[in-house]
Amino acid sequence: MIIDLKQPSPETDLPVRRIDRSDNVTEFVLDLGDVGGELHTDVVDDTVIVVHEQDEVREMEFEIPEGEARTFIKNGVLTIEVEQ
Repeated sequence: MIIDLKQPSPETDLPVRRIDRSDNVTEFVLDLGDVGGELHTDVVDDTVIVVHEQDEVREMEFEIPEGEARTFIKNGVLTIEVEQ
């Protein structure tokens, strides 16, 4: 599944919140829910890849604006910070 966070669509079934901070950082917060298992993230160019490992391996990709990105996951909530 590839989700474009640069222009989110109401068709996305994940709750997404975009926060434009005053320090030139855009923050995307996504509630992945109670996924169980392990979640891992990686940033490649303008794409954040989330790998969910439980009984099987699933992958989600999020397209983000260009810039330096950092990701954090805690309690099923994915935070992506993009510094522009």
